[in-house]
Amino acid sequence: MRIVLRSLCLLSLIEIAAQTALPAPRRIDCLQWDQAYAQMVLIGVISAAGLAFLLAIGTMLLGRRWWLMTLARARVWVGGTVALLFVEFVVVGLPRLAPLGRGIFAAIDPRYTTCQSMSFGARGLLGGAIGQGVAAYAQWQTITLLLSGGAFVGTLLAWIVCEWLLGARGLKAIAQGSES
Repeated sequence: MRIVLRSLCLLSLIEIAAQTALPAPRRIDCLQWDQAYAQMVLIGVISAAGLAFLLAIGTMLLGRRWWLMTLARARVWVGGTVALLFVEFVVVGLPRLAPLGRGIFAAIDPRYTTCQSMSFGARGLLGGAIGQGVAAYAQWQTITLLLSGGAFVGTLLAWIVCEWLLGARGLKAIAQGSES
């Protein structure tokens, strides 16, 4: 067990030493990595809206299994919240916990985090509409708000669909005899 721990520590130290041995990133590199991360944020906002809608509508199936999920309006918000937390973890949390340059962040070099202190002409988020001149990686609070907005839009659309379904096929419609 000690040998495994020592080898893991040695491998992590070698990786840190290799990263510090790399030359400082150029401005054009920082700009390219910043645009790649900003694109991931935009994909994350769209994914938050879509996933919130799918999870909020998909939780209707859970209403037959668990008593707490029988509340039609509550399960819409539960689905939207779960979608937000998942996408928030992937877009904001994962790059800070796992090294960049791997997985879905393969287009972003691990040296991108050092670009936060440089002036490299960052466009900002949403094509320069938010935070122009600041690296997208440093704008995690704004990214959280954008992801929350996307999840809210998806949840709101699911709410509208749920209300329509409850009006058309809910207990009130069945009691009035519109269901045959």
